[in-house]
Parts: sequence; structure tokens; C-alpha cells
Amino acid sequence: MRALTLAVAAALAVPAAPLPARAEAAPPAGLEARSRVDAVTVYRSSARVTRAARVDLPAGDARVLLAGLPDGLLDDSVRVEGTAGGRARVLGVDVERVTRAEARAAEARAAEERVESLAEEDRALEDRIRVAQGRQQFVESLRSTYSEERARNLAVRGVRSSEWADLSRFVGAELEGAAGERRRAEAARRGLARRLQEARAALEKLQAKRAETTKTVAVELSAGAAGPVELRVSYVVPAAGWEPAWDARLLPERGTVELALLGAVVNRTGEDWREVRLAVSTAEPRRTLFVPRLEPRWLQRREPVAARAFPAAPGRARAAEARADALAEAKAEAGTMAAPEPLEVAQASVQEGLLAATFTAPRRESVDGAGQARRIALQRFTLPAE
Repeated sequence: MRALTLAVAAALAVPAAPLPARAEAAPPAGLEARSRVDAVTVYRSSARVTRAARVDLPAGDARVLLAGLPDGLLDDSVRVEGTAGGRARVLGVDVERVTRAEARAAEARAAEERVESLAEEDRALEDRIRVAQGRQQFVESLRSTYSEERARNLAVRGVRSSEWADLSRFVGAELEGAAGERRRAEAARRGLARRLQEARAALEKLQAKRAETTKTVAVELSAGAAGPVELRVSYVVPAAGWEPAWDARLLPERGTVELALLGAVVNRTGEDWREVRLAVSTAEPRRTLFVPRLEPRWLQRREPVAARAFPAAPGRARAAEARADALAEAKAEAGTMAAPEPLEVAQASVQEGLLAATFTAPRRESVDGAGQARRIALQRFTLPAE
């Protein structure tokens, strides 16, 4: 495998020259290359994203297109490298903005119709609940009115026990039927509310994508012979970053303090990083170097609060003795078994430079592009303590 010849930085720094007046051959048609995010290095206020793509090139000049990249990527940060089976060269790199004003119009209309259908179904369930409530109120009013009327006319005509029994059965059946209908409608409406919320969220996403603006990176290549080419295209996005977080835990039984260094990674680019080699760095690219002065922080001893002693009740003393005996038996039984081994905590690998350190996660990680923080474990230190 031969490495591609790179001439990207100079090509990006110089503006494209206008076409001469004489007729020239049309540029080669673009080859769509499917790419995936393979590695991400996150800085404090930006991130460098590396995409991997594989494309079969014909002999001669070709133009490879990587579409659907975030609109916020910095054009002058694009870098290209890769390998090929034969001799191949990178001739130039262009970054183009693409606005899809009418994209997903049919999907959006279908989503709108689904929201309207679910909303109509919700209104029908609401009507069923109101009807059941009215039925329940009518039956209760009928029972109250009939009871008052019969009580006033007891002197004129008595009421047989069978008549009261029939009335009681009728009222009970009607109230039970109305309550059951109301419960079923309310349960159906709760399930419908979740579906309606999901449909509205999908509609909002499609409406936002109607005027979605993305960028396409076009890589112009020249291959001596037809064959596959592995490309790695990297770029910097500013809408990302990470913050360090320390977690301290005192273990009195061991006489140690465990300090865990965590990294909270935030990705607001709209581009999901799924199963990527994730690293966080203390370097700050595109800024002047400055070595800060670290101010000391002193730990002060915390004085324990004296606890008041109360005489233990006889019952409590016997319960405490029983618990102590049970604990001793459990320890004796555990001593006859094989001692369990503690779980090991995976840690990130560290590369330290003169002014920066880079922590690479021990496994591939996924970070959502909507801005939800992802915490990853970087390092763990055990210190003696009293």
C-alpha cells in the first residue's frame, strides 16, 4: 500500500483562480463516498473529527464527495490522508455549502397528517370521557331524585323491597359501566399521548431539516490505475468541548483516598459520534500558548462532632448481640470460601507532551450530537490518607 501524496494545506490557503476564457475539459463527475466518523479528539472548546471512507477509483482524475458534514466545520482545517493500492495523488480539496430547501417535503406532509390523525383520535377519546362522566352524573342524580320522591310519598304508597333491589342493581350497573368506560378511555388516551408526542417530535425534526444546510468536502484525486482507496478526512468543529471533573472517595477501612479523573464531553454539532475512538486533550489549537500558574489548594482537617452517649435499652442490647453473632457466623462461613477478586477499573491511555496531555478512552464511545454530556473515566489515583 502506498500513502497518498498530500498537498492540501497549501491548496486551502490559496483562493481558487478564475477559469481562463479558453475552452477546457469539464471536471470529472463526483463519486459519492459513504463515510463514517472513526476517531474524535476533543479539545476544551473544539474537536477534530476524522472520517474514514473507502472508494473504488478509476484510472485518471476523479472527484470524491463526502456529503452531509456539519455546517459549522472550519473550512481551513480540512486535512486529507489515505492509502491506495497503486500510485495516487491528492490534487486539491474544496468545501461546498449545500442547502436543501425542499428536502423531505413528502415526509413532512405525511408526518403532519399523522399528527392530525392522532390529534383527532385524542379528541374522540376526550368526548368518550365526557360522555361517561355525564352518564355517571345522570344516574347519580336519578338515584337521588327517586329516593327523595319515594321518601316524601311513603305515607301515600309504600315501597316494596324488590323495587329498591331493582333500583340498586340498575344504578350499580350503570355507574360501573360508566366508570369502566371512563377508565378505558383514559388509559387509551395516555398511550395516545406518548404516540402524539413522538409524532410531533418527528414532525419538528423534519421541518427543521427542510432548510438544513450542510457541507460537502470534495477531494480531487489522480490515480495511476484503477483500484480501491482508503481516505481519512479530518476537520475541526467549534461546537464541542470537554470539562474535567474530579471524584474523591475516602475509604477509611483501607486508609486511602481514591481520586477519579472524569471527562465530560459535550457535542453540539448535530453530528452523532457513534462507536468512535474518543480522546480528550488539554491542548488549545488556534490559540497562543500560555502556561498558567497553578495556585495551591490546602486541605484542612475537619474536627469530628462529639456524639452524645445514651444508655442502651435491654431489648436493643440483646438485638445488637444477636446481630453481632450473625455477623461473626457470616464472616466464618465466608472465610471457608474462595476470596472474590475485585473488579478492575479501565483507564484511559495517556500521552503527555510539553504543554498538553491527551487521554484516549479504553474503548470506543458514542456521543450524541444534541449536546448531552457524556462522562468517560480517564484516570484513577489511590493516595494514603488518615
